Amino acid sequence: MHGFDALPTDDLSRKAAEALREEVEQLASRCAARQANSEIVYVVDLFEFVLRTTEKAYEDYVPGGLGTGVVVNLALRGLPSAVSLAAATQFGPKDRRDAREADVSLDFSRQSFCGADVGRLLLMLFHEIFVHAVQSIECAGARSVFGDDCPLSEGFVDRGSFRVLVASLTRQHLPEQWQEMGVKLCHGVEAVHAERTDESRAPSSLGEAHARFQRAYGKEIFDKLAEIRGLDWALALAVRLNLSDLDKKERRGLMDAVYRSFGTRKNTVAVLGKLDRIVSGENPRIIL
Repeated sequence: MHGFDALPTDDLSRKAAEALREEVEQLASRCAARQANSEIVYVVDLFEFVLRTTEKAYEDYVPGGLGTGVVVNLALRGLPSAVSLAAATQFGPKDRRDAREADVSLDFSRQSFCGADVGRLLLMLFHEIFVHAVQSIECAGARSVFGDDCPLSEGFVDRGSFRVLVASLTRQHLPEQWQEMGVKLCHGVEAVHAERTDESRAPSSLGEAHARFQRAYGKEIFDKLAEIRGLDWALALAVRLNLSDLDKKERRGLMDAVYRSFGTRKNTVAVLGKLDRIVSGENPRIIL
């Protein structure tokens, strides 16, 4: 199938969607003590919106889009945790070049999830699918998880995914039942994204401080290139790099090479020339 599936099925069938909806409704009912938790019922609709928006963006910026596609299995879990939301993506043993598959988990706290968390939920879900579920689909075999300290994934491509998401929310591409919340969701997404890259906020750990630095580093490089070449060009570069078979060390090396080039006009021009070739379809290793 070209594009995405949701759940371990051949297509996003009504039966599968309804089964997932029932699971979300059950989770919402367990959170009934908090009135705002009713919004969680529509996670399925947001999931479908994220899939469509991601697929269209890759089709817009890469000839052939996502090729043979990616199966995305979404797991929703209501946990007795103090953390309201957590998300992660893993690649299972079935993941291979001609049959890509990603397992995205989205965890809710039964005690603390509320309507104010919906913007965070949307941004996290969009990040997991736009950045991680489709990353490295051009590699020869099974894919690897790069972790929170990859500046290309967590900073550069994440910044691109944020710009795509905000543009889609601004254009009211949301499911009908969410359109009244479009502005609120957009503000929530913007606030959470700013928080993720804010190095002035006290981190919870050294690992979090390092991850936040990598996000801010990649974001700075994306914004600089978007300023020089334009947003569409920067987005085209981000999605091409995300799909590439570059490993984690090479991804970091590419970010460092671009950042160092900003020191002089001559170096910037030389690197931009190579980046133009990458946007046109050449192997990203030409810059390493």
